[in-house]
Amino acid sequence: MLKYYFNKYTKVEKTSSLKKLENRKLKEFLKKINTDPQTQTLYDSKLNRVMNFLRKTTGFKIAAIKEGGSRGKRTDIRKSDLDIIFCTGKDQNKNTIRKDLLERAKKGFKKNSKVHMGDKAVHIDFLNPKCYVDVVYLTNQEFKQEKKKIAQIKKLRPLHKNTIKLAKYALDKAKQKHIASYEVELACLTFNYNTLSECVYHLITYFSGRLKQNKSSVDKVLKILL
Repeated sequence: MLKYYFNKYTKVEKTSSLKKLENRKLKEFLKKINTDPQTQTLYDSKLNRVMNFLRKTTGFKIAAIKEGGSRGKRTDIRKSDLDIIFCTGKDQNKNTIRKDLLERAKKGFKKNSKVHMGDKAVHIDFLNPKCYVDVVYLTNQEFKQEKKKIAQIKKLRPLHKNTIKLAKYALDKAKQKHIASYEVELACLTFNYNTLSECVYHLITYFSGRLKQNKSSVDKVLKILL
């Protein structure tokens, strides 16, 4: 399925960007975008606070709770949000759970925060210092599937995790938000390249068809990292 998905949209472009990408410079980019210890400490603190809130204050019969998203997979960059996923012992109506969670979070996080509803998550935005948390309720089956995906990405080599970070950063800077983070992560699962420059080049190239559809190109995205 993965091969079909990418073959449908991908056509490798002839470009000289691979020759221009430098491993040394890419590593310098990583130093700038990687989560620094101060930010990590902040997010760890908020992770524990929100998890404790879910377990002890909401009244939900929580069966499992876990850090998700980029931070849970260790493919985060400094600006990545914090995602928390959870499920209950018996599956509940998602809209009902979200509405209940929204009201309880508004009461539980009154100071220095903004709590609001999204399409799939309840957002808890801590304002000073800034720290954005998305809380997502999943069915038991969805939770198991997401947990499996998180474990799969976490097992990637550090080289490939760094590749994902750089690709996410470049796509974001190039305003290519239609390419989702999880798509970038899935693409990297197929890689056997052994240098950072090769990995980054081929990962961006995977999306060449999608980039063209959005009036961009592999070269335009890669230039951000040159």
